[in-house]
Amino acid sequence: MTDHPNISEPNPAPQQPAPKRRSSWFGWMLILLAVGIVYGSVQYREWARENADQVAWLTNIDVGLATGVETDKLILLEFTSKTCGPCQMMKQNVFSDNEVAATLNEQFIPVRIEMTKLNNNQAAQLLGQYSVNATPTFVIVKGNGEVIGREVGYLDKPVFLQWLRQVQARNTQAIAIPATSEK
Repeated sequence: MTDHPNISEPNPAPQQPAPKRRSSWFGWMLILLAVGIVYGSVQYREWARENADQVAWLTNIDVGLATGVETDKLILLEFTSKTCGPCQMMKQNVFSDNEVAATLNEQFIPVRIEMTKLNNNQAAQLLGQYSVNATPTFVIVKGNGEVIGREVGYLDKPVFLQWLRQVQARNTQAIAIPATSEK
């Protein structure tokens, strides 16, 4: 230091703050964590949508009809598509329900027909045979293929269960009432 009042020492170089590597690194980690959470939740929703359904669906109509004959159960055909919003709602809201799943698994042979997985000839044949014009369409048939019930569109749980029971009751009454022969 100098003793002269008008002369001052040069200012030392300003000190640079320490690099903020830690906070920069922390910010990137937060961004990655947020992206991971968003991606994970989207993947989980897709997985949950695919796996919410508790019904033991067959996917081959011929196997379903043969099983119906062997077990003497009615066959529920569900005509569906992955791009059909009401179909996806049925999976999430109706087929994921324990009571609906138990009813279908114990009292019916459930067959899911994914329309986008069929070739054009198969689709045309089934659509014509079962008069399917929209998805979802639900058709209940006997083992011989005779249609005894049909519903089109989204059905909530109570309506769907009521429809199943009504078709079963009509079928049981038809079996229980023997044809009378005139003498």
